[in-house]
Amino acid sequence: MNLNQSNYGVTEVFVKHDYFAKLRIKLIKESADGKLTLLKDEGHKLIEIHEITTTKKIYVAEKGFLSAELDFELKYIYEDGQYSIPRYKYIIHKGSSRSSKSWSLEEWCIRECETVNNLRINVWRDTRTSLGDTIWKDFRKLFPLSGRSYKFTRNTVPLHFDKTNSTIEPHGADVTNAHGITQDIAWLNEPYLIPKDTFDQIDMRSEQVILDLNPKASHWSDKVSKHPRCKVIHSTFMENPFCPPGQKAKILSYDPDNPVNVANGTADEYMHQVYALGLKAEKPNKVYKGWKEIDRLAFDALPYNSYYGLDFGETNATALVECKYNDGNFYFCEHIYKPGKQIESLIVEIERLGINKDTDIIVCDSASPEKIQELRMAGFYAVPANKGSGSVVAGISFLNRANVYLTTDSENSWNEYELYEWEVDRYGLPTDKTIKKDDHAKDAERYVANYLKRHLDIQL
Repeated sequence: MNLNQSNYGVTEVFVKHDYFAKLRIKLIKESADGKLTLLKDEGHKLIEIHEITTTKKIYVAEKGFLSAELDFELKYIYEDGQYSIPRYKYIIHKGSSRSSKSWSLEEWCIRECETVNNLRINVWRDTRTSLGDTIWKDFRKLFPLSGRSYKFTRNTVPLHFDKTNSTIEPHGADVTNAHGITQDIAWLNEPYLIPKDTFDQIDMRSEQVILDLNPKASHWSDKVSKHPRCKVIHSTFMENPFCPPGQKAKILSYDPDNPVNVANGTADEYMHQVYALGLKAEKPNKVYKGWKEIDRLAFDALPYNSYYGLDFGETNATALVECKYNDGNFYFCEHIYKPGKQIESLIVEIERLGINKDTDIIVCDSASPEKIQELRMAGFYAVPANKGSGSVVAGISFLNRANVYLTTDSENSWNEYELYEWEVDRYGLPTDKTIKKDDHAKDAERYVANYLKRHLDIQL
């Protein structure tokens, strides 16, 4: 390794990742008399290996540390070797634009494959094409810049390291079946469009999973970040010594606290929060703001009547939500969210939910009267939503005056909450027209809220 290669790509992000990625622990069980037993993690259960003694500090594992159900208090020590596992199964990189997340991870992957034998690192993105246009293009730049030599035959072929027999392999979720791919380390680069079930398949076939993304909106990775074996590394462009001065100046120009930016008209609170500070922020043209999470069990336990909103879809999603209301508070829970061309299959799914056909009202998209009629023929208390000129804006305004709670497991509805926006005019100012895209759960929620406004004479 020459001098250029030893220094290139080593950023603060690289150093932090390298440290946390290599921490390993051994699982132990402590008996009532203080004896320690080494455990082997089999995934679904733990196997006792033998008694051990140690002078190292013993840590208590948090609830949910492993997926296996335990009837004792799991503990661990920091130690490498046989039966050890990564302390952090998940490492999530979040941060600002140009913070070196991808570049640092690329350098780290290369160094691991240069020094570890038979290592398989799979890099995932939503499509193989986008992977070739981003990460693999960076790899082609990084090798010569760091003083390495590597002959690239095509843009997206595995990188093989002859001395160690290790590989870095490209995978697009659109062409690779995650069910059949195993890896030592999986890196999901900007997985905004990678479905949660694809992540689950990758997760169960990896010893360690890395994700990097910018916190623009809610995402299934938010739940992963709360796992006891997850480490979140936050970074900004200011920690990247390789960020060009011109790009730094552009990002800094969004700072609304800088009077120069205000005078120049470049100050933008949202852009500053997301791209300079790497923090999640609500866009100024977002339709809904301030919604709160409620646990599903807490929602089910609410002692209020249930009402339902239903937005029909063909190629788009059909969305069914449950709504409860009390004293200015709306509580929503997503039950169905998927394309539904056949009303017959939809009726079967609704029946499985146990909706009371005599008392539970389903407020439906009035644009499909024939489907409403079929629901009625199946015995459901289905009514059309009140639509008309100005009803969308009025319904949104009504919900914005209420306190709204949405169950944590309503993933599609939360995603719509983040992406549902007003159209903007040529000056970038919000209009009174919503962007008609991915608003199916939001329509269903508005239908039932509008119904309850009239039915219960809610004044907000």
